[in-house]
Amino acid sequence: MFGVLETKVKKRNMGFVVGNTFSSWCFTSNIGWSRRGTNWLAWLQNEFQAYILEVSLQYIHRYARYMSSMCFHLTLVYGPDDDEERLSLWDNFARYGSRRAEPSVVFGDFNNITITNERVGGNVPTEANIKPFVHCAMDCG
Repeated sequence: MFGVLETKVKKRNMGFVVGNTFSSWCFTSNIGWSRRGTNWLAWLQNEFQAYILEVSLQYIHRYARYMSSMCFHLTLVYGPDDDEERLSLWDNFARYGSRRAEPSVVFGDFNNITITNERVGGNVPTEANIKPFVHCAMDCG
């Protein structure tokens, strides 16, 4: 299973690219939500069963079963650049993450950091920018 972030493949070319690149893979994307670039999540059907739970501009969330045994939640994230939009994302994760019994895998680009020295170049984020992401991670375990 793997994810691809911010592809620049246009909707009309997606079938061609997927058919030639991921011919033996199943995949889903958020093409219906994004004009800036789409995120793709792909998996091998003979190893994973994957069920869509939610798709948005910011994430693709699936419930998966590996080799007919282990179940888990899987979320591919592309965090928005805007602070307010990221707050909405963290609120969503905290709401759903605390209620799950199965393990979760969350991966992607969060467009956020947990401590100021993680940033190289650009504006130094404030505590107000960092704290919501840290609290979300703590709340979700």
